[in-house]
Amino acid sequence: MLVKNEFEGYSVEELEVKKKKFMRLQVTLMSFAVLISLAVGIYSYVIGSSQGYTLIPIVLIVGFGYPLWAFGNLRRNAQREIDSRS
Repeated sequence: MLVKNEFEGYSVEELEVKKKKFMRLQVTLMSFAVLISLAVGIYSYVIGSSQGYTLIPIVLIVGFGYPLWAFGNLRRNAQREIDSRS
């Protein structure tokens, strides 16, 4: 089975830009997950509800897991392509 790298058609400079873009996306999505969890926690505390606290772990797991899973592989593939050209 032939495996084709989706980053073959890009120059090294373009790959570096894409790698940085994927890293920014990861950090942004993880930051939003923390902010949303914090907002849910504060809101639940203010209104005296305990139901909001059950949402916080779900938001954190999805907010950290998805960016690492999706964009981590793209960053690794871009870095692998950069290394193969060096």
